[in-house]
Amino acid sequence: MKSTSLSVRVDDEDAAYLARMHIDGARTPSEKLRALLRVERKRQEGARDAVEAADMFRDLLQPTRRRIRKLESEAGARSDLVKKLYDRLPEIGGVALAGPIQDEADKSQALKEFETATIGELFDFVQDLIELGMSPENRVYDTKIIEKRIEALLKYFEVIKFSRQQREG
Repeated sequence: MKSTSLSVRVDDEDAAYLARMHIDGARTPSEKLRALLRVERKRQEGARDAVEAADMFRDLLQPTRRRIRKLESEAGARSDLVKKLYDRLPEIGGVALAGPIQDEADKSQALKEFETATIGELFDFVQDLIELGMSPENRVYDTKIIEKRIEALLKYFEVIKFSRQQREG
């Protein structure tokens, strides 16, 4: 691909921000600007599939995730719950952002496949949370928070189970 040389002027604040930015593989201001253009083009054109969309989400979350790790290090604290959130959120968001496959001839089937992928990602996250509630040795900031929420979930599960038993006779 042919490249075009550009000359740009930015104010001191933007230049300092660009210098502080962490973009995978980009070190110089030119590399960082090219990376920013790639990201913005991808965002504008939309993700072609859930994997690509998940990568976009992961990139968006990276600065916050980095800030949390730094705070955890300073506080001497870790949270498996927060880690699982940041592990799963890009996958959930990727499916949501990519949406149903638009090329699919059978639109109804495309919607069903989208719904199946969505419920799969959401239930994987719910299962992760339930597994956290099963272990008394969780690394979380507040050890009571999962226990309180699991109790409420268990009540819902009991209602669902009872409702199913009633329908089945």
